[in-house]
Amino acid sequence: SIDVPVREMPRIYRELKAPVGNTDVIFVTDALCRLPEDLRQEFRFWKASVKARLITLVIQSCPGDLEAISDEVHLVGSLDVREPGVERVLSL
Repeated sequence: SIDVPVREMPRIYRELKAPVGNTDVIFVTDALCRLPEDLRQEFRFWKASVKARLITLVIQSCPGDLEAISDEVHLVGSLDVREPGVERVLSL
């Protein structure tokens, strides 16, 4: 269930002691995602508070509600490094 990573990311980010303002988040998924509006708002607020960007790679699917919380969404056919979205993520 994709809402679990969205709900848990703030805790994971804290536990990893990710440097605020210097650590972005990358989601890799093949799932169509539906998120309740309150979770979308909560995640966007958290993301702004830690100055993180969310870059999402969606493999052979549609992003669903992940598009509403992501700064970038790349639809890719595979995780091949020649895919423009994968190349973008690896360039970070």
